[in-house]
Formats: sequence, C-alpha cells, structure tokens
Amino acid sequence: MIKRTLVRMTIWNSTVVFCLLIMLGGALYGLARYRIYSDIDRQLVFNIDHMYQTSLNNREKVTSIDSKDPERFMMAFYWDSNGTLIQSVYYKWPYILLSSMLREKQNHIGPESIRVGKKTYRFVSRPYQGNLPVVEKLSNTPLKTVQIFTEISAEMYYLNRLLWSISIGIGIGALLSIITGYALARRALIPIQKAWDKQQ
Repeated sequence: MIKRTLVRMTIWNSTVVFCLLIMLGGALYGLARYRIYSDIDRQLVFNIDHMYQTSLNNREKVTSIDSKDPERFMMAFYWDSNGTLIQSVYYKWPYILLSSMLREKQNHIGPESIRVGKKTYRFVSRPYQGNLPVVEKLSNTPLKTVQIFTEISAEMYYLNRLLWSISIGIGIGALLSIITGYALARRALIPIQKAWDKQQ
C-alpha cells in the first residue's frame, strides 16, 4: 500500500511539473516566433502597399519604397493576367522553383511561409494597383499580381535552435521533477509509514 501510494504521488508530482514546463516552454517559443514573424510580416505588407516608381538623375525609372525601418533584402515578382512572370531577372535557382510555387499562390493575400529545398521564404501577394507603369510596359497583357518575398532561413534556424533548447530543458526538467517528486513523496509518507508500522 505504501509503495503504491509512493508511486502515485511521484507520478502526480512529476506530471504537474512536466505540464508546467511544457506550458512555459511553449509560451516562450510562441512569443519568440510571433515577434519574429510579426516584424517580417509588417515590413512585407508595408513594402507591397507602398511601392511606387520614381526617377533617378539619369531619368531611369526605379521602384522605390519609403520606409523608416532598417532595410531588409526583399525581392518582387510581377505576374500578368496570363500567369506569366514579368521582369524575370531573378530567374535562377532556387527562384525558378520558388516562382512556380508562388504562381499558384497569387490569391493568398496574407503573409505565408514557403520552403524551397533547405531555404524558407516569407511572402505576401496583392492585386496590382496600377502604381508601376514602367513594369506594365514590360508585358503585352495587363499586370495581375505583385508579390514581395524575403528569405527567412536564418530566423527559422534560430527558432529551431530555440525549440531544441527548450525541448532539452523540458527533458532535463522532467527527469529532475521525477527525482524531486519521488523524494518529496517519500518524505511526505514518512509519518504514514511510521503509523502503519506502529499499527502492524
């Protein structure tokens, strides 16, 4: 009876501590992931909603974005109504595969992640708003969609490292909780054990 109670108390104490560790670890990972993604998504949405064309001193037309945030390397795909990629200067691997995957996601308005090989990209799509006349001249058909994307492989790497660290910490914490739970249960049962022995 005493041994059975000891096992039950150990399992109960360990389970409570283990659940708390999972909740804390999950909250930490979720917060880190949210902050990283929200910053990237905010920049993507701002950039695609504030694209316009301006003239340089040599009268060359370029696409510009007024942003006070630190610059992050981003690229754009322009699609016409036939689903043809315009201004295919980025047509080199992995962008060939990336473009074929993004072609199918032109109607996905919200920021999303997409994996190409070992690299991960975050992108956002918008219907063309008529604010890039120079790009329009590159196609014989009307522009349909503008997509802006950026590579987030480094952020994903650190998130995975964080997840592994949290998992290892939970594993060590679970082991310690079992040992501690057993010791606490054994100590709590000392008076019961003495009473049982006395009754015997």
